[in-house]
Amino acid sequence: MGYLVARFKHSTKWCYRYEISLRESYREDGKVKKRETYLMTYYLPWVTNNSSHPQIDREYPDQYENISLTHMKYFNEDEALMGKIVEKVKQSEIKRLKKIELRKELFDFWCDQIKCITDTFCKDENKQMKFFYFVNNQMRTMDYVRYSKDYFYQNKDRFTRRIGELYIEFNNGSICKEDSND
Repeated sequence: MGYLVARFKHSTKWCYRYEISLRESYREDGKVKKRETYLMTYYLPWVTNNSSHPQIDREYPDQYENISLTHMKYFNEDEALMGKIVEKVKQSEIKRLKKIELRKELFDFWCDQIKCITDTFCKDENKQMKFFYFVNNQMRTMDYVRYSKDYFYQNKDRFTRRIGELYIEFNNGSICKEDSND
């Protein structure tokens, strides 16, 4: 018997789900190949578009009614398979929670670092947020959130130089002139 694969899906508005498959590896002509057999869909009714955050403390019930009828034989052969599936879904939700927390942490880190750099150039407190948003729009700095903190530190000089150039553009551009018209 192979190992379980749980793929997170959220195509419906009212419920997120995991598609559970059994993956087996085999050799054919000296090459390792994989065969995947769909077993069931495990629904998470408590995870919706309004509350898509993983909820680890919930009870994850057995969902025998969602088993693909043509693959019921796997559950008959291994009576503990549903328990393994429930545990796999729990572990996948824990991984998803960790990824969400890491992304939030990186987002906060990047915002703080870019804000510090923009504030060193723009001393006028009334314009600091406008300049910060201007830099984000020009450099698309929030796209960098997927990169690590090390990436920021390795490229800090490049970011600082580019933000300095943008500050000159910000001062010479229409952004400051709009402020003087207000």
